Amino acid sequence: MKAPQRLYATKLKLKKISIHTSTHLKPETEKNFGHYLAGLIDADGNFSKVPQLVIVFNELDASLAYYIKSRIGYGNVYKVKSKKQLFLL
Repeated sequence: MKAPQRLYATKLKLKKISIHTSTHLKPETEKNFGHYLAGLIDADGNFSKVPQLVIVFNELDASLAYYIKSRIGYGNVYKVKSKKQLFLL
């Protein structure tokens, strides 16, 4: 059986992409990171029908998506083929 995030990615026809170089300023403390992540989720995130968090990024913000993934230690970044979007699942 496929993992929930793979099922969601397959349904949306998402393609996994590689890590990019860092271009964004990063929160320096855990507390600041928590506030930063809460703001991202509030603005561009949602919880899908499959119990998982989805955060949408512009494709130019790929480094930010990978930074968030590395900080939380979980998830995958996918590019939406027909749009200039990335999903962190």
